[in-house]
Amino acid sequence: NSIQSTNIFLMQVNQDKAHILYLLKNYDDSVSQCNEILKINRTNVDTLNTLGLCYLHLKKFREANKILLEAFNLDNINIKILNSLGRLNHEQRKSKEAEIYFDKAINLNPNSFETLNNIAGFYLEEEKYQKAIQFYNKANKLRPNNSILINNLAKTFICIHDLEEAEKHSRKAIALDKNNEEFKKTLALILLKKYDF
Repeated sequence: NSIQSTNIFLMQVNQDKAHILYLLKNYDDSVSQCNEILKINRTNVDTLNTLGLCYLHLKKFREANKILLEAFNLDNINIKILNSLGRLNHEQRKSKEAEIYFDKAINLNPNSFETLNNIAGFYLEEEKYQKAIQFYNKANKLRPNNSILINNLAKTFICIHDLEEAEKHSRKAIALDKNNEEFKKTLALILLKKYDF
């Protein structure tokens, strides 16, 4: 029992390390760490998901698809995996497939911030601005002080030429993160459009 508990603990530590490497955008090292874990336990869906996301960021779409589908076959109601498959298909310009995975994820949990934010970004890039605003607003209710989301909402309002709402959201994003240069650029763009410089 003691050995088994130690092995489970070490597996979790290695899994956490792989995920931290992913978050630090150290994708190659995360891939190596994930592959070591999967040699021991090929059914670890969290590790498969992290590995698939690493491949997505490395633009290795074939590998990402293979790994994420493997994870999906193990757990087809895992919101993280559904989101990852949605992101992968979106990145590959497979809009219908992306929308299917995002819809499955949102049906499982309509209050998943990650899913709402991913769907909103998907609709923004698909130029379905009203749907993007709808999902950004839902996500914003869950995390009202997420400055990146608020700035993305401002950008969406620019796209539909609602410069008043765009400016309001842009200023709120800047108030939450005064040092973010991207937020300042968004506001500058709004003011240029608004005052027709």
